[in-house]
Amino acid sequence: MALAVALRGQHVARCGPGVLQAVWDAYYADYDGWVGIPEHERVLRLDAAVAAARAIIEDRGHFYRKVAAWVDNPDTFSPHIDRIAVERAKALDGDVIANLTGAEWNLLVDELAHLPVDRTPWADARAGGGGSDWRSRKAEERDDHEWWALPAEVRTSLASAVSRRRILLADRALAESMWLDDLASGRSS
Repeated sequence: MALAVALRGQHVARCGPGVLQAVWDAYYADYDGWVGIPEHERVLRLDAAVAAARAIIEDRGHFYRKVAAWVDNPDTFSPHIDRIAVERAKALDGDVIANLTGAEWNLLVDELAHLPVDRTPWADARAGGGGSDWRSRKAEERDDHEWWALPAEVRTSLASAVSRRRILLADRALAESMWLDDLASGRSS
């Protein structure tokens, strides 16, 4: 469940910024959303979506199939964000987490990664009560928190994704800091 959502997030992250939005805008231009797109119109819409994506990135290999896969799988590739779903996921609603799109998963992970470690939704659940470590507490003592109600794969996927994103953010901040130091000292090229 969470692994599938995390994989959606990885697929979306590989698409490049703005590409999915351009594809969606081109494919669903003037679409009322109440009836399915007829097959003859789908081909024209796919051509427009491919042209929109090619205007942003240079990728010639199997590009038509990639764009078709994107529009055929909106649960994964929709660029639209449901803010209410993201907020509910931040409150550790397992059903919502399981149904996030890739873009929503990435936003959830990004927002949680920007929080201080002690402010994550699971920090108090893992801290333990009375000075005890959460690993030494009995299951009955942990069951009163939403974090422990989530399946283990959801907890693992979410916590590791947030941890990896924090590492990337720290690396990016360090690189920017070093660049600014070089710029200030006149060593930039």
